[in-house]
Amino acid sequence: MDLLMQRSQWISVLTGVIAVVLGVGYLILVQVLDWRGGEMLPAPVDLSFLF
Repeated sequence: MDLLMQRSQWISVLTGVIAVVLGVGYLILVQVLDWRGGEMLPAPVDLSFLF
């Protein structure tokens, strides 16, 4: 039973490390794309049906 408990703990630690790595990677990717892209303008709104 102790071996199963150790295996479960290692799997949970590995899963946590993977989650943190993915989260940090996502934040870095967003920062790089934001830094590279400049100002993001919203899409134009078509208001022609009002006039």
